[in-house]
Amino acid sequence: AVNREAVAAAALSDTVRRFALGKPETLVVVQADRRTAHGAVMTVLDAVRAAGLQRVSFQTDAESSDAR
Repeated sequence: AVNREAVAAAALSDTVRRFALGKPETLVVVQADRRTAHGAVMTVLDAVRAAGLQRVSFQTDAESSDAR
């Protein structure tokens, strides 16, 4: 999702690039949990980098007690 709106993987790079126009200081928050595929996170980071954004933070969901 970009700005909390669902985005197809194929459109991610263009969407991030449009969102970042004129706002290179934008902070990108990548939200994921342990079930998120590594490749999916890397796809997001590649799109962010291609858009010229450099400020990235990661937010993870807290583990539930039964996931341990």
